[in-house]
This record gives sequence, structure tokens and C-alpha cells, in this order.
Amino acid sequence: MATSFKPLRIAMVGGGLGGLSAAISLRQAGHIVTIYERHDFAGEVGAGIGVPPNGGKWLHKWGVDVAAGLPVVIKKLIIHKWETGEVIAAAPLGDFKGMFGYDTLGFQRCDLHRILLNAALEKMGKGVPCVLVTGHKAVEIDVGLGKVTFENGEVVEADLVVGADGIHSRIRGAIGIVPDMKQASSCAYRHVMSKEKARSLGLGELGLSDALEFWTTSGTDRFVIGTGHGGEVLCMFSFFPIDPERKEKDGWHTEATAEQLVATFPTIDPRIHQLMLNSEDIKVWRLYVYEPFPYWTRGKVALLGDAAHPMLPDQTQGYCQAVEDAAALGFVFSEKYFQVNEGQNLQTAIGRALQRYERVRMKRAAAVQDAAVRAREDLRERIGWAAEGAKPGKLTVEDISGYDMEAHLAEIVARETKVI
Repeated sequence: MATSFKPLRIAMVGGGLGGLSAAISLRQAGHIVTIYERHDFAGEVGAGIGVPPNGGKWLHKWGVDVAAGLPVVIKKLIIHKWETGEVIAAAPLGDFKGMFGYDTLGFQRCDLHRILLNAALEKMGKGVPCVLVTGHKAVEIDVGLGKVTFENGEVVEADLVVGADGIHSRIRGAIGIVPDMKQASSCAYRHVMSKEKARSLGLGELGLSDALEFWTTSGTDRFVIGTGHGGEVLCMFSFFPIDPERKEKDGWHTEATAEQLVATFPTIDPRIHQLMLNSEDIKVWRLYVYEPFPYWTRGKVALLGDAAHPMLPDQTQGYCQAVEDAAALGFVFSEKYFQVNEGQNLQTAIGRALQRYERVRMKRAAAVQDAAVRAREDLRERIGWAAEGAKPGKLTVEDISGYDMEAHLAEIVARETKVI
């Protein structure tokens, strides 16, 4: 029976980091992608984001201009004593490039967003350039028809709808998923400062361009510094415990003051108080623990990134797992695997591809979610850190950055063939 590859019309609902990554992957797989973003797209926020090799490798494979995002290469980890800032442990991160082919990178989110958007829309890249449509907030989705209705009244119909609309995903609700979730035992502030301003404070060598630095206590209080924008911006996260039963104001953009920030951490290294008092773009980040969802797809709809597997930030894998989702969608809908039989209903082929997507992604993402919850409570549970005292089944650097998705998918397809 003759088969052929069928380019799809794809509606990408959400133009954040995950949605843009998926748009690039599906564009390069040969599909026609329109990105629908609810905001007017002034750009991403200034917070920092780490990209270990399992995420960064896909950016390179897709030909994204990574250097234009001004990343820093993270080479070492440093742990400071909470009250004094004394260095109590320092270790090289390891030769990730030698082991896995790619470094661990630190970006400022707005820089990463910019290079992904350029790669999705550029005329010179592989495949048909994606189209970006802003000011489109999805309010209703017909799962069977792939029809999306937007708040402005516009209605579009696609062969495939990808819900990349974040932690409060409307697409997720449309396919019938009600999250089993709870507030985490911690909350966080995120804030930034220019390296130039930090130097002017005369605080010594804080915010090394090639390091990820932690101030930690015996509890879950943590202060983390990384850098982005070529090392010229300090990207900071300040974690503190809260009562999980107390309702906190939700959202990624909740404003806070420097005085609130300092008051939350009265005993930390006085130098950090100075960084806090002089920080900019201070926001409160509410954290949640989600149980893995029972499925990610239904009809003509698939979830991706935070819409599919919201996770705590403690393994530096939130974005990387979204990138893996994006890569997986590109593979299952590639010319190699997405072959439609002559006379076959297109939805049957799409459904088979989405089943493969779930099989290659759901178990792995759930394991990383669990690992992030562990690391929130115990720093030793971070991937690649000391395993002494860690629970059985801890994920390793090799598990994460040595993972071969293409081989995994090939095994899944081979098992399907045996069953048939």
C-alpha cells in the first residue's frame, strides 16, 4: 500500500520558550505552523534560565543562533555558608561538552526568547517560516475538529493544535485534565541586577560568569546566583519556606519590593542584602507540586511544556523538558515516521503519532518532576550532585544528558511492529 508524508496545518497556542521551540521543530519537520500568542509580545521577562546539554543540543541541531543569545558556559558549582558567605564547597561541573557534546548554558530569558523567535520566523531556515499572531487568547477548543476560538472572536481550524499555554493552560482543561496539585512548601523571589552595578557596590567576586552559586541552610532557604547576557547580568532566585495551607497571590509577574525581599531573609550574608536592596524587576514566583497527568493528548490536541508537566525549578529542567517535548513532536511528525497510508483517514495517522509522543515523553517527564520535588527539600538530590543520603532511583547526569531520544522512539516503533 502506498504511503506518503502529509504536511499539517498546526496551531501553536502559546509563544513562550516551549511553544517557539516546538514551532521550530515542527517547521523543520515540514509542517505549516501558526503561533497564537495572547500577549502583544513585548518580550520575555529578565529572569535567568539554565539550559543543560539535553536541552541545548536541540537548539544546536535546529540551527538556532545560540551565540546570539549571549549565553554563559556554566563550568562550576559553588556553595556558600548562609550567614557569612564563606565558601564551603566548590566543584567543577564536569566536561559536559566532552561527555555529551554540549555545554551547560546560562541565558537571560529575554535573550533566549529572542533567538528562538528569530529561528521560528526567519525566511532562511529549513521549512516554511512560522507565522506569529499576537493578541489572541484562546477561550474555547473543539478537540475533535481542532477548532480554536479566541477572545477577540476569531476562529481557526487546524489539523493539530499544540497547547503550549503554560502552567494555567486552558488547552489542558479542554482535553479534560483536572490537575492534582498542591502549593509547594516554598515560594521564591526572582530578581536581576547588572554586573556593572554589582561591581560598584564593592562586594567582591559575587556572580562569577562561569559558576552557579548557592547560599543554603539546613532547611529549604536558598539563594541562587547565575549570570546571563554574556555574564553582564546577575540573575537571582531567593527561595523561602511558607505554610502550604496559606493561600499566596498567584502568578509569574507579581511585583515585590527590595525591602520585602530583605525582610524575608534576615540572617543571610550581609553582602546578599546589598544585592537584594539594589535588585531590579523583583517578582514573587509561586511554586506548585503537580502529580503527573494521565494523558497529554486527545483528538487533534497535544500538550507541551508547563501545560503538560509543570515542575519545580530545582533540577534546571523545566525548559529542557519542554525542548524535549518539542523535539519529540518533530520526530513523531517527521517524514520518517508520519506516513499516511493511501485512503487512510488523516486523523488516524495523527492519533498514532500522538500516542508515540506520549510513550516517548510521559514517563521521562514524570521522573524529572519527581526529581525536582526531591531536590526542593534536599540539595543532595540535584542531578549530578553528591548522591550520599539520596533516595534510591536518583536520576544521574548520564540519565538526563546522555539520553538518546531518537533511539528510544525507534524502540517504541519497533515494539509496535512486533505487536502487529
